[in-house]
Formats: sequence, structure tokens, C-alpha cells
Amino acid sequence: GDCTIEQTGEIEKYVQGLKGMSVIDTVLTRFGTFTRGGKPLILFAELANSPLLQSLQQNTEISMGQLGFPVETKKFHPHITLLRVKDYYNFEIIGKIASAPRFDLPFVINEICLYQSVLLPSGSKYVKKTTAKLQ
Repeated sequence: GDCTIEQTGEIEKYVQGLKGMSVIDTVLTRFGTFTRGGKPLILFAELANSPLLQSLQQNTEISMGQLGFPVETKKFHPHITLLRVKDYYNFEIIGKIASAPRFDLPFVINEICLYQSVLLPSGSKYVKKTTAKLQ
């Protein structure tokens, strides 16, 4: 969401404070979609949860709450967003991808990046603000 210049600086400090944290070994398990009214909005790759990933999420939630951001009430579902589904996309193909058989693909999270989303008439542009390399 929107944030002030002060909040942006504090978020960047938080991300920088993650430097040196252990890499997170996890597994990609399946493709899926987040939907609204039966319509797919997001195509994602699901990550298996792990104690380190869960701890990172909880600490981030607490830290962002202290900066004035609303606390997320939905259950944490670790995932990588692959695609924001537009109305003109082929929903049948997206459905086939989302219903593909489960799989176990090892995946290592070795850095945390903070991006700024800049909304433009042509679509969102993402600008990397800072990166924390994990050990």
C-alpha cells in the first residue's frame, strides 16, 4: 500500500537488518490461483512453509504493524506471485496451469528485496529499493 517517506526509510532499514540471516530452504509444491467471485486474480507458485519462513513472516508483520500498517488477518500462505490475471487473459489456460499435479521442487531463498510499485497508465513498474543477502 501507500506509505510515507519516513515509513519507506524504516522499511528499508528493516530489510537491511535481515542481512546475514540464514538462507531459507523450502520447496515449490504446486501452482494455484487466488480468486474473487470464481474469477482468477493471481497465478502463484506455492512454497512449503518452514519455521524460518514462518518466523520471517511473523517478525515482518509485527515490525510493519509498529510502523502503522494494518496487521494481516488472513492465514499466511507462502507463495511467489507469477502473474496478475487480466480480463483478456485465457482463463482456460490459467486454470490448466493451476490444476497441474503437485510437485516438489527445491527452492532456496537467498535474498530479500524491497520493491516500490509505481503505478503508470501502461501498468505497474517495479523499482528495486534495497536488497539483503542471506547467508
